[in-house]
Amino acid sequence: MTTDELATRIGTALKLGKATVAHQIVPKRTDTPNTYSGMYGFSEFPLHTDMAHWRDPPRYMMLRCVRGHASVATMVLDGRKLIDAIGEAVLARSLVRPRRPIRGAFHLLSLYRATRSGTEPLLRWDEAFIVPASPAGVEGTELVRSVLGQIEPIHFSLADPGDTLIIDNWRMLHGRSALTAIEANRIVERVYMGALI
Repeated sequence: MTTDELATRIGTALKLGKATVAHQIVPKRTDTPNTYSGMYGFSEFPLHTDMAHWRDPPRYMMLRCVRGHASVATMVLDGRKLIDAIGEAVLARSLVRPRRPIRGAFHLLSLYRATRSGTEPLLRWDEAFIVPASPAGVEGTELVRSVLGQIEPIHFSLADPGDTLIIDNWRMLHGRSALTAIEANRIVERVYMGALI
């Protein structure tokens, strides 16, 4: 079963401008500045939520191994640990904005959006793609950095073809461990999802 087929069986897959819903993630040297590989290359990817610079990031993300290595970890951290340590109110008033304009504009976003009627809370974090937009935003980002430095994430290994990890992108932060040139042939397919069945 392909990753596209699996995604459509378990939820609502989001298409982001490509022919398929699955995007292949292949490690690269630092030569593409607006991607994580371009910024960090084979170094560790810091913990983040995907598309944190969007007003409404994708709710879920599925990662599925095509070619893996047991020594390369996908790191996952429960964002509720951040919320418990810092507080909803502090994170909600911490205004940030995208690092670069989206469609010519900078939208103000908060690090945390509390539950509204019919919606789930949303925690966003990505040092590479969002920056503070207010004094409270500076305070909030500094607190997040501090707390992240004190919490050990869980490590998952997508080692064998078909190994699959589904992440709640509104709650969980994720990253990738550093890898060597030998491990750089790793291929993971990623699908963003709006809902799960």
